[in-house]
Amino acid sequence: MSKRRTYRPEEIRAGTTLFIVTRVPGQMVNHYGVAEYLVASKREPQPEPGTAHPYRMHPLIAGYAASQTDLWRTRRAAQVEADRRLGIELARMKRGAQ
Repeated sequence: MSKRRTYRPEEIRAGTTLFIVTRVPGQMVNHYGVAEYLVASKREPQPEPGTAHPYRMHPLIAGYAASQTDLWRTRRAAQVEADRRLGIELARMKRGAQ
């Protein structure tokens, strides 16, 4: 297994579990979490437009997501990144308060 913590777009296949760091805007500070997705096969029926289909992602959407953000291999690596981003936010707030 590779030592890289993120997937490259060409490595994404059906059945791959990937993790994305998400941002939830808050009143004082943004909160960061980790979302888990399973890349579905191209033949799997896709949800109707406007409906949520949790934890499944079409391979084309996964490719697009890889072009917009990092797709993490493990939940732990994604959580480390979420904690890092939250630390940056808190440091920025602390500097602004002084």
